[in-house]
Amino acid sequence: MMKTKNTITGKPPKEFLVVFNAQDDGAGRPYASRKTHSKSRAGCFACKARRVKCDEQKPICIRCERTRVPCVYDTPSPPSNGCSSPTPDTAMHTMSVALVSAQLNEVFASSGLEGPMRRSSGDVRALQHFHAVTASTIGPPYMTSLIQAILLPKAWYDPALMHLAVAVSAAHQGRLLRDTQDEHAVRRLRFTEIQHWQTALALHQKQMAAKELPQDVGAHVLKLSLTVIFTFSLDDDLPVDTFLYGEDAKIAHAMAPVAACNGFRALRVMTNSWDALDLTSPWANVLTSADDDASTFTDKQAGVEGLPSAFVDLCNLDCGSTSDNNVYHRVLRLLTPLLQLEPGLNNFVRLLAFGGRIWLDVKLLASQRDHVILLLIAYWLVLLRQVNQWWVLTRARSACDAIVNYLLQNSQDPKLHYLLLYPASFGERGLDRIWTKLVPARAASQV
Repeated sequence: MMKTKNTITGKPPKEFLVVFNAQDDGAGRPYASRKTHSKSRAGCFACKARRVKCDEQKPICIRCERTRVPCVYDTPSPPSNGCSSPTPDTAMHTMSVALVSAQLNEVFASSGLEGPMRRSSGDVRALQHFHAVTASTIGPPYMTSLIQAILLPKAWYDPALMHLAVAVSAAHQGRLLRDTQDEHAVRRLRFTEIQHWQTALALHQKQMAAKELPQDVGAHVLKLSLTVIFTFSLDDDLPVDTFLYGEDAKIAHAMAPVAACNGFRALRVMTNSWDALDLTSPWANVLTSADDDASTFTDKQAGVEGLPSAFVDLCNLDCGSTSDNNVYHRVLRLLTPLLQLEPGLNNFVRLLAFGGRIWLDVKLLASQRDHVILLLIAYWLVLLRQVNQWWVLTRARSACDAIVNYLLQNSQDPKLHYLLLYPASFGERGLDRIWTKLVPARAASQV
């Protein structure tokens, strides 16, 4: 039986570097070297995963441009003496995979993962896919760089983080393979993501329940980020009738991404408004970018100044309304600056922070299918389209469609219907309406 050294040290094992510096077949599978042939391997990762020919056009190949998926190419190491670097020796590479698999078992064993879930050869493939492909599809470029540099080394001594990385990677691979005929591979990946997600969630909840300041805030931020990402991607195509019948489980599932964002708010409380965060930490800029120096995105100004007129009218707000005496006022005050941002991926942190800031205030009303709260959440879901990444777009659109479907069938308020155009078109039209009150005489023609 192969013996391995303890891996819970904070550093990846040497064998890990051998495997992860090897080439990848596009679906995250490390492969052993074989005889050379004329087939090109210079295509993007997405085309490789789909097993289709890539035109190798850079920066974006035609297939990725048409399907609107991230187009990522491998970056080869510069050759020495004008010669290409050889691929790893077959026996040595296979041994490295086996060593990493065994060491992953040690990490997973420390979290209580037993039985059929401990399929470490697949886990190695998932981790390589995460490192090579998935990391570049999470958040803006500056966050991608942090994830690639920090996540995997930290995951070797944090089982919850390792489970989350495998779960998110498997979810990503499953999305890439959806359009293929390989149903067996899709089911296998689905099983992998669910099993690792369940274990990661149990470990993460246990850590949060302890209400102790995390020793490694950076690792905790990574876990929160991957939790939000996976929650969005889990069953991302919600049924359009999700809210129609008032089923608690369906509504809770639909609101799960908003609830997941609350983890950042909880961490903020635990760290006393980030005061415990080392300002030299690379995560300091990420966390503090959720707001600006003027506190624009945490504004609690009383009254209705600066708020969209149509929403002020719908919510019956006035100069005496505050964030403390009116939940609609609080949510609208936080949402308004987001609606005025220039769309872009760099709004990533601020958009997710909004979900965390409102969740405890809207949780009960959302479960009761309050019309105004659902409408405000729908506007936030539309804003998430600017993130435009695999894990968020489908879920945001389907949740938005479900809310609009419910409100159209259950609300008779013309003021609310007037504001439905923006979420109904998923942001294509209607944002200008929020700044103008609906004139009753024109209600029939405007809705």
